[in-house]
Order: sequence, then C-alpha cells, then structure tokens
Amino acid sequence: MSQFQRVGAACAALMVPCAASAGDLPDAVPSVIVVGQRASLDTASQIRRAGPGVVDAVVADQIDKLPDFSVTDALQRIPGVQIARDRGDGTAVAIRGLTQMETTLNGREVFTAGAGRNLDFADVPADMVAAIAIHKTAIASQLEGGVGGLADLRTRRPFDFSGTRLAATARYVHGELAGGGAPQYSALASTRWQTAVGEFGALASVSVQRRAWREDQKSSAEPRLRKDLLAGQDVLVQAGGTETASVGRRERNAFSTMLQWRPSAGIELYAEGSYAQFKTVQDSYQVNLSAPATFVPGSVTLFPGTRDVQTVTWTNAPVSVLSFARDTVDRNRQLAAGGSWRTGNWLLQLDASHTESYNNLFFSGATLAATAPAYRIDYSGKVPVTAVEGLAQQGAAAYRYVGVPYRTRPFDGALDALRLDATLARPGSLFHTVTAGVRLARRSAGNAPGLIVADAPVSLPASAAPLGA
Repeated sequence: MSQFQRVGAACAALMVPCAASAGDLPDAVPSVIVVGQRASLDTASQIRRAGPGVVDAVVADQIDKLPDFSVTDALQRIPGVQIARDRGDGTAVAIRGLTQMETTLNGREVFTAGAGRNLDFADVPADMVAAIAIHKTAIASQLEGGVGGLADLRTRRPFDFSGTRLAATARYVHGELAGGGAPQYSALASTRWQTAVGEFGALASVSVQRRAWREDQKSSAEPRLRKDLLAGQDVLVQAGGTETASVGRRERNAFSTMLQWRPSAGIELYAEGSYAQFKTVQDSYQVNLSAPATFVPGSVTLFPGTRDVQTVTWTNAPVSVLSFARDTVDRNRQLAAGGSWRTGNWLLQLDASHTESYNNLFFSGATLAATAPAYRIDYSGKVPVTAVEGLAQQGAAAYRYVGVPYRTRPFDGALDALRLDATLARPGSLFHTVTAGVRLARRSAGNAPGLIVADAPVSLPASAAPLGA
C-alpha cells in the first residue's frame, strides 16, 4: 500500500464515527452569541503604541464596567497613578507621586479655578469621556508645566460611530452610613448624514449624578507629659479629642455637544462645547473636648509595660460645639472650534478655544462652649470610647455662644488658546515624521473680593437665641 493510500484509509476510518455521532445530534442547536471587546482593547493599545513617549490609557468600555463616579476614580485604574479620597470621591491625583501635571481636554488646555492650571478631575463624570491617556514623559508638542506628566481626556465624537447611536444608563446609589440614596443618569445621542456639501455629524451627551454621603471622624489631640496623674510617675496622655459627623449631598451635572463636517476626504471641521458643574453641600456637627487639670482619683490606668494612659476620667472639662455649613461649587465651560487638512504627506491642524471656570467656598456656623462635669476616655479598644456626663441634665442652660464664623472665597479664571500644528510624513527616511507647531494662550485669574473672613466673637447664653430660631 502506498503512502497516499494509507493516509486515505486512515481518513476514512476517522470519518465513520463522526458520521455516526452526527446522526445523534438534535435537529435544533441553540445559538451562541459571542460579544467581542477587541475594538476597545485595540483603542487603548493603539494609544500606547502611537504615543512617542511612555503612555498609559483607559477607554470607555473599561470605565463603564466599574462603579466610578468621576474621572478621578477612573484614573486610579491606570498604572502609576495615585489618588486621594474624600467624602467617598477621588480628589487629588498624582502621577508616580508627582502632583505637578498638565491637564487637557481633547488636546487643549483646561483648568479649574482655584486649582492652579490643573483641572479638578472630580468635576467631570466618568461616563462623559471616551478615553483617558496619561503621558508619563514629555514631548515637544505638549504644553509645558507637566513635571509629573500630562493627563488628556478625550470625549466622544459623531464620526466615532458608523451611524446613528442612542445610549442611556441609570443607576441608584445607596449609602448605608448616609441612610439614603439618589439616582444617577447619563444619555448620549449621535448621528451622521450625507449631503451635497459633504458629510455632517452631530452628538450630544448629558450626565446627572446625585449622591448622599456621610462621614464620621474621631481624632485625638497631641500627647502631653503629665506628672500629677499617678504618684511618682511621668505619664503621657492625649490633651483632648474631637468627634465630627458630616452629612450632605454631592451633585454633578455635565453636558457636551459636538458638530463635525467633512466636506471632502482630506478636510474635517468641528465645533464643540462642554459644561460641568460639581456641587457639594455639607453640614457638620463637631464636639471638641480638652483635658483639664482636674481628674477623678483612681480613674487613671496605663497600658501594660508603658507610661501611656489607657483610661482616665476628667472633671470640669472644657467643651466646644461647632455646627457649620461648608458648601463648594465648581463650574467649568469650554467652547472650541478647529479643523484639519490633509494633502499628500502634509497634515495641518488648527484649534481655537475659550475656557471659563468658577469656584466658590461658603462656610458659616455657630460655636458654643460649656463645661462638662465629667469627661471619660478609654483607649483600650480599636476605637477610643468617649463619654461626656452631666451636660444633658442641664440642657441649653449649660451652653453659651462664643463665636459666629462666616467665610466665603470665590475664584474665577479664563483662558483663550490657539494651537496650530503642521506634520510632514517622510516614510522610509531617518526621521519618518517631522512636526512643528505654535501655541498661544492668554490667561486671566481673579479672586475678587478675595477671602472674606467675618468671624464674630459673641457672648450670649444659648437659651437666649436657640439654634433654628
């Protein structure tokens, strides 16, 4: 038997059981739908590959899978980026430990008043961006000032989609500690169409976020050396403590729109606008306790083997109660127009933008003072236990008003910018791409009328002017 005959016989032998098993299959085979994510992964990979420096990126599909409220929350998913957290949201951002960075929106500079030249990423909802790129090394075409790096936010554009696209999301966020929740919505509509003068595209997106929050804090004052608590011993004891309960809500509203026009294959024009507002409403209730000179004899114990006080009961302890409102608001808006022209190996790009930003802080409240007959502290557990005794029985008569703080601090700023780039592609040469550009910017910033401090000392019995009256 020849080699081809042996192979043919083997193939025939293998086909027999296959034919037999095929007859046992049911007539109706259930369908399987496979959804691929290659496009989004390729987009993030393309951003990394196309960047002339060290670049990391995250795209919309990856952002939408995670419960991120703002761009700050999304940035923490990128290697080398660190964030801080405050009231359940991401706040400060650092690239490899450096906070001196440059921030851009679709390649143009953007900022938040009061935050220097940087954008406060917490102002922008995460579902408003299509991609975030972190440039960890600087290149000549980037704006100066980014010692730590540059963060570029890219929004969606009509020509990103093949046709008409409608999308909407909704979720309800419940805070267990806050004891409440609020809804969050986002929507996007995009379309493109052909006309006698070229192809047009239009896109609009909106995001509305509401969230209730609560934050409880407990802290101890600096330790002090006392020689009078235990006979013949020098011991360390905290000079007092503070307990604060803060409640409030946070609101993010953002809107963006964009028009694109492609009159021919090599020319593309666009106009876009964006608006973002981030508002925080906070009501705080704070109790400050100070360690006096007097204490209950025999109430002082130490941690075994140390001279650190574990428990103590103070007498006639000074108490101050501060109830205040602390509200902040950021408003950022940007208008931009530009275009690109590609002819042969040349690419010309032009972008002009106007940016405005406003930030304001409002702080107001009342400070009361009293003397607690007994103030007991126990540091033996994971969380110190504090008890104030004797004030509740006295009611409002135990307190007096000692101060009314009032402060406000506005910031505003504006930026007019122009960017012009020319790129020449030279395939096969030593320098395969040569780019030259011009950046023009005119900035203005103000804080008029400045930080207003109108704190007023008062001395008034609390019963004379009860809170809420």
